[in-house]
Amino acid sequence: MSTFLRVTRPDRLAKVIRIDYRARDEDEAVRMLEAIVASYRKLLADHYERENYTIAVIEKARSELSGELAQAEQRYAQFRQKHPLVSTDSKGRSLLMARLARWDWALNELRVREVQLRGQLELGRKLSREGAGLWAIAHIMGQLGGDSEDKNGLLTCSSNVARLAQRFGK
Repeated sequence: MSTFLRVTRPDRLAKVIRIDYRARDEDEAVRMLEAIVASYRKLLADHYERENYTIAVIEKARSELSGELAQAEQRYAQFRQKHPLVSTDSKGRSLLMARLARWDWALNELRVREVQLRGQLELGRKLSREGAGLWAIAHIMGQLGGDSEDKNGLLTCSSNVARLAQRFGK
């Protein structure tokens, strides 16, 4: 019986090797197996010793960076408390800019309403000059988008027109 050693990898992507060994006798086979196991243990010790050192370095860096991160977060929180207008929403827009945009929108809505009310007032004055009654004016104002707190807008509109008429002496 001849002695030989053959090492193969059953699957080229696998991390497993296959070792075939033919020995002359049982003692030679045991010594070869012990030598392979000892060599593998040395490989593992060297590899993991280096890895343990690497892991220790990584852990040390992580703990140092953790401390720096905590300090930076604390400074950022203090900055945000001192400068609340710099805060941003989830989209990254400044909260101050969002507030100003809402105010701008509200101002535009008020301007539109002002134009509507001026138009209604002018129409009411014109109808009053032409001799239309208060209820007719109130009805027309309600039809043009007057207050709609009641069903047809007549009561609210008429009271608004009456107040305006008293105010302007018409």
